[in-house]
Amino acid sequence: MAVALRNGGVVEAASNCPAHGHAEARLLERLRRADKPGRVDVLVVRVANTSGEGRVVLRNSRPCAACRAALLGAGVRIRYVMWSTDRDTVVGVRLGGL
Repeated sequence: MAVALRNGGVVEAASNCPAHGHAEARLLERLRRADKPGRVDVLVVRVANTSGEGRVVLRNSRPCAACRAALLGAGVRIRYVMWSTDRDTVVGVRLGGL
């Protein structure tokens, strides 16, 4: 799942889809189509259920090379990109640090 955030609120969201690609690419397309001005922060999260324990944990969702390139050249004003890790945390960098 990829989410665009502004001022603590969700601007747009997208999920992975086998027919249409990774969540990041789908989110960028939605942002371009919606023509929502202003800078956004992008959060990419992957969750997994732990073997029937009923507990959800975060998994690594760092954007792949193609998604990083798309984020860098998106034409959308992105400030930070954040993603979940296998250590149940979220890390983030300024867009240029991808």
